[in-house]
Order: sequence, then C-alpha cells, then structure tokens
Amino acid sequence: MKRGDLKEKLIKIGGLTFLVYIFFLVGKTVYQNIKFNGIEKDLQREVEVLEAENINLKNKILYYKTDSYKERVMRERLQYQKPGEQVLVLVPEKEGEEESSEKKEVKTSNFEKWKKFLFPDKDEG
Repeated sequence: MKRGDLKEKLIKIGGLTFLVYIFFLVGKTVYQNIKFNGIEKDLQREVEVLEAENINLKNKILYYKTDSYKERVMRERLQYQKPGEQVLVLVPEKEGEEESSEKKEVKTSNFEKWKKFLFPDKDEG
C-alpha cells in the first residue's frame, strides 16, 4: 500500500504541477495580450495623428498651387503691383525715439521725492 500511496501522491503532485504550469502560461498569454492591445491603441492614435497631418500637408500643397497664393507672394517678396494700382507704405515709428524722450525726463531720487512731498516749496504752491 505504501507504494500505491506514493504513486498516488506523485500523480497528484504531477497533476498539480501541470495545472500550475497551465495557469502560468494562460496568465502570461493574457498579460502579453493586454500589453499588445495597449501598444496597438498607441500606434492607432499615432496613425490617426499622422493621417490628419498628411491631410493638412496636402491642403497646404493645394493652397500653394493657387493663383491667389502666388500673387500674394509676388506682392510681398517682389513688390509686385497690378497696373494702375497704388501702393501705400506705412513706416512704423522708431522705438528708439520713444525711449529717448523717456530718458530726457529728469530722474529724481527717492529721497528728493519724499523731501518735496513732506516739505513742498512755496514757489510750487
């Protein structure tokens, strides 16, 4: 009987080991499946972004081929104008002139300002 009990225990241990191994393989497969699904979703999002970018670039190419774009570029870069058209050029004010007028103001120290505030001159009145 001892031999039969030993044989029975070995069969149980072998069966249990086999079940643990099967569960391990199933768990590993499920984990890989979840991992690959996440990667697939990321790649799908990237494909969608690239497709939208591709459509945007195609639209830009179509726009760059239009006559209105070509005319705008000729006007901006080559100073092109239509016959009889008058061009008005607006020159912005120089920023240096504004700064120089600000610098011309007399800079009074903080002490002098307080002195004038606390003891006003009779001339200022």
